[in-house]
Amino acid sequence: MTKPYSPAILIVDDTPANIDVLAGILSPNYIIRAARDGIKALESVDKNPPDLILLDIMMPGIDGYTVCRRLKANPKTRNIPVLFVTAKSEDVDEYQGFEAGAMDYLIKPVHPLVVMARVKTHLSLAASRRELEKQNETLQEVLRLREDVERITNHDLKSPLTAIINIPPMLMRDKNQTPDQIEMLEILRKSGFRMLEMINRSLDLYKMEQGLYRLNSVSVDVAKIVRDIFAELRSLVSAKRIKTSFLIDGLPATDSTECFFPGEEFLFFSMLSNLIKNAMEASPEWQEVVVTLRSNDGYCIEVKNQGEIPSAIRAHFMERYVTHGKKDGTGLGGYSARLMAKTLGGELQFKSAKESGTILTLRIPKGEIQTLRTTSIDQTVVPPSKTRAEMGVLVVDDYGYMRKIISDILRQMGFGHIQEAENVLEAEAFLEENPFDLIISDWNMPDRTGLELLKTVRSRADGSQIPFIFIIGVATKEIIVLSRRNGVTDLLTKPFSPDVLKHKIDAIFCTKI
Repeated sequence: MTKPYSPAILIVDDTPANIDVLAGILSPNYIIRAARDGIKALESVDKNPPDLILLDIMMPGIDGYTVCRRLKANPKTRNIPVLFVTAKSEDVDEYQGFEAGAMDYLIKPVHPLVVMARVKTHLSLAASRRELEKQNETLQEVLRLREDVERITNHDLKSPLTAIINIPPMLMRDKNQTPDQIEMLEILRKSGFRMLEMINRSLDLYKMEQGLYRLNSVSVDVAKIVRDIFAELRSLVSAKRIKTSFLIDGLPATDSTECFFPGEEFLFFSMLSNLIKNAMEASPEWQEVVVTLRSNDGYCIEVKNQGEIPSAIRAHFMERYVTHGKKDGTGLGGYSARLMAKTLGGELQFKSAKESGTILTLRIPKGEIQTLRTTSIDQTVVPPSKTRAEMGVLVVDDYGYMRKIISDILRQMGFGHIQEAENVLEAEAFLEENPFDLIISDWNMPDRTGLELLKTVRSRADGSQIPFIFIIGVATKEIIVLSRRNGVTDLLTKPFSPDVLKHKIDAIFCTKI
């Protein structure tokens, strides 16, 4: 049978009789050690730290105050509770004792019950503190693990999602596709968006709540997003027998009208999907749902329907888990939309009345968000002297289908010479053989990262002016700082749409498709 653990107590006093008294009180329950002066006490603690120290103040050599200060200055011993033991006749400066790090005082002659109670109390407090420190260490480890899982998830899930979202439109350009095949490809693309929305909610909602989400802001064609959402919700529109209208700066939007807002494409998609779908579900039959974009005075999005928010939930409409009348409702739609709006630098508000219906309005002041067009301070991108058909582009990614998607987009843009590398070593070999006018590289790759490739490119005599675009899962502050410091031209987060990549390349070369 294992003997129960007994805490060790070090008694420090220059008078043997005082040590004997305290030892007699405590020895039935604790392991007792003793030291006759401050130097020997420090040596004893250094060799074998006790669980608690009873320390005389007035001793030859160094006094108790000095001993206590040295103990508290040592990381190895600073958490050992120290109780000063002093005679009533001594001039005790309590402030000096507590400032030195003592936890309590015992007055000589000591009372056995008082000694037992104080020792037990401070040992319990010390044990609780140690347990709390262990829990904090465990919590920190859990947080580190969560961050690792998020990094893995963003790289290993968002890369395939880029293929799921982007390959269907590429296949749909083939005129040999049947209507059924086109419909199935569209279903696949929509499923990719839904998967992305779930990933964003599970991974990013917590960060948004805590204000930790790092926005990778680019110019986003919000008009295209609204059209995509309308197309996705066609069946709901038909079932509710409602009408949809889309206005941009007061004029009806066409299939080709563009309207760019600063932010993240998929953040806008997730937020507007919630708002527009909710508006359609809340709209009375035969009525109209109107989406309006305004960019002439700041950035504004309005979603209007003729339904009224029930009075029972109106005061808490955008709070977590608030839902009404939906059998399968999670109550996170309005809440997540408000968080996403805040993350985008704006504020989501609503008005609702029986006569006028419900209007949800997102306003983002101009200048609130700077897009991540990160041409470095030491690098100036100039219009190219070559045509796109003459330019050489290097695409570096360990995922083969990602390279294929990017290369296909580049070919659509007219680039004629595209090389693909699956790692940094292969990319460096291509750099030795061929000049390149643009490099697009993944950040996370086996063995060596895209950052190492960027450093290699910038160290070359012919590499200081080559535009370099990073593709990343999450634009953390650390990645942005490192990228800028080493001369990156721009950043692109996964999953991305072809339009975003095209827009970035157009901006780099100061040209249009």
